[in-house]
Amino acid sequence: MARIPFPEDVDPDLVESQRPDSLPEKYSHIGQQDARNVYRSIAHDPEVVETLRAHIGATWEHCGLSDRDRELVLLSVAREIDSAYEWHQHVRIAILEGISPEEIRALSARDYESFDDTETLLMEFAAAAASNGVTDEDVESLRDAFPDDDVAGIVALVGVYVDLNVILSAFDVETEEPFVGWELENLERD
Repeated sequence: MARIPFPEDVDPDLVESQRPDSLPEKYSHIGQQDARNVYRSIAHDPEVVETLRAHIGATWEHCGLSDRDRELVLLSVAREIDSAYEWHQHVRIAILEGISPEEIRALSARDYESFDDTETLLMEFAAAAASNGVTDEDVESLRDAFPDDDVAGIVALVGVYVDLNVILSAFDVETEEPFVGWELENLERD
């Protein structure tokens, strides 16, 4: 149970807050029943919810990555910082983006052999950035593969999800369904 009670009278518009406005329609079935717990945990301040939604949506939209690469980055961040909530949410999105359960399990184990060099670079950089372990060489490698505006977007994307984990951790926010598992042992296909 979360460390802060969810408001009893959550604004019905928060049901739509389960995902940023900029997400494609193909994600609409994910968590349709209620607002996502991350948003419910801060629903005492609706303006913060809306600001957070806008920030996440803008970062998704402008990070410069393909949908697949974005999800590899987000799963890498979630795994690196042990954010079960973020992992759980993004496993389903990653599968919709064509990332196989086998690839997700490999990412969880930090086994990047089945990924191409650019994907490996992104996953390793995301993990380093999430743990404050980025070196000059890491940034140069990323800059060799991506233009500077995309590098800025990638770093911002990592930062948004590390920041989001502060809320999740501080309030001990649980997943809405049973945790899918780091090895996808509880994965149910829709």
